[in-house]
Amino acid sequence: MIVDSRRKRIRWIPTHKKVWIPVLALVAGIGLLVAFADQILDKPLRTWGERTMNDHLKGYTVRLARWDTHLWRLAMELHGLTIVQDAHPQTPVADIGSLDFKVSWRALLHLRLLGDLTIQQPHLRIDLAQLQEQAKSDVKLEDRGWQGAIEAIYPLKLEDVKIHDGSVLYASAEPDALPLRLTKLEFAAQDLRNVQSTKGTFPSPVHMEALLFETGTVWFDGAADFLASPNAAIEGRIRIDRVPLDRLGSIAKVVQLKMKGGILSAHGSVESNSRSETVLLQDVLLENWDADYVTSPATKLAEKKHAEVVAKSAQLADNAPTLLLRIDRFRIEHSEVGFVNQATDPHYRLFMTDFDLEMDNLSNQFTEGVAKFHATGAFMGNGQTVVRGGFRPDGKGADFDVHLEMKDAQLTSLNDLLQAYAGFDVARGRFSLFTEITVKNQEITGYIKPLISDLHVYGNHKDHHKGYLQQGWEHIVDGIAYLLKNSDRREVATVARVSGRVTDPKASNLRVALGLIRNGFFQAILPGFLAQSKSVRPTDSARPPAPRPAARGNNPVTPK
Repeated sequence: MIVDSRRKRIRWIPTHKKVWIPVLALVAGIGLLVAFADQILDKPLRTWGERTMNDHLKGYTVRLARWDTHLWRLAMELHGLTIVQDAHPQTPVADIGSLDFKVSWRALLHLRLLGDLTIQQPHLRIDLAQLQEQAKSDVKLEDRGWQGAIEAIYPLKLEDVKIHDGSVLYASAEPDALPLRLTKLEFAAQDLRNVQSTKGTFPSPVHMEALLFETGTVWFDGAADFLASPNAAIEGRIRIDRVPLDRLGSIAKVVQLKMKGGILSAHGSVESNSRSETVLLQDVLLENWDADYVTSPATKLAEKKHAEVVAKSAQLADNAPTLLLRIDRFRIEHSEVGFVNQATDPHYRLFMTDFDLEMDNLSNQFTEGVAKFHATGAFMGNGQTVVRGGFRPDGKGADFDVHLEMKDAQLTSLNDLLQAYAGFDVARGRFSLFTEITVKNQEITGYIKPLISDLHVYGNHKDHHKGYLQQGWEHIVDGIAYLLKNSDRREVATVARVSGRVTDPKASNLRVALGLIRNGFFQAILPGFLAQSKSVRPTDSARPPAPRPAARGNNPVTPK
């Protein structure tokens, strides 16, 4: 009751208004208490959260700079979180700007109590020492307790997860190697706990995009089933655009590949579930690639190990019942590829410039049919070359055919090769090579026909400084070449008939093809009259001698 002195009467306050006064006071008090509690709880919660996460982790340690509690919106933020590997604590494995946990109001509207997580500026940095430490450990990375550490400090199951402005960096041990860097990473996954979806569907939208090596882009857009058992399932479209490959030089060295550059683009789709994995790429393009395979005495053991790994991987992938890999169209354009042999004296390099390759229907499954290929280029920069053929993966052994025509390469460009294997070089000449090889049902058939024209071994301008014995040897070779020349065409030609069985019935297409190149092509490139020059007689010109057979155990084919 309130007395109005001016009008000498009493005013009554309604009862319902009397009730709201303490309610408003209580709400204001709770608000002040919550705000005050946020400040009081932050420091002990930071200590508790850091200790709790470390109790769940194995081999890694977490450091947390700040914990912000927001009770009024049922949220908390973790700032300045770093993760170090205990074996190599000098450099953090991860440095995360902030993790923002909050209640998912969208899920709450459907009477589900779930949380959302937003990760701001997570930066992962990995080096070779850290990878080696993880590789030799008996505890897998996924078993290190990461999920348990998160669940221990935030009990709600996550509904939506977002990553903003993330990055991943791999620092090579090579002092001059450029780092491998994924930057501007954006990731979003929704409906992680969608329990209403039917089996075999992908109810959770997923999107990811980033810059790869500063200028290339990677992109994925699809969906997932994060509750699938025993592993999460995912499907979607993938695309990579103009990714520079120069950053992969240090990694390529591990497989003896010296790579100077190249731009890679591709697009297609992927699907992975507990029953199968499928990667279907509509188009893959490699432009301006410059790569050499380098062999030397020091790499012989490594080559054997690499061959074993490649063979084992090929056997596992070829016709694997749960794995389908297919590239509808694979192209290499405006590139240069080569082979460098540092195990000879002198060293030599064989290469192809202006190299273009197109392959269709490349797959790991026999049922997908034959993969066709067609390539053109300039052998040693001047011999116009065309290669075509086809192959198919077959768990029972190699299955391919190849047709090659190479015309009018300058023999002087092969002088290092000739010096290494025959002990002389040439002053002039042109070299051509024709071959057809078929491998099927463990049988090899075909021929290799080298053709040399306008051959002059001795040249005063290049040989006058050599010793008398060397000059005499080159004169002898000149004479033998003259005896073997076709009198009309002034050409030297030999034909190596190739037939036999593959010595290893489980050998892959790649392994058999490399064996043919090593033991067949190289002997054909060095014509038979060079290998048997001392025993050649004039009457032999009508039937040139065949190349010497390779050593047993190294040759998958018997030349005839």
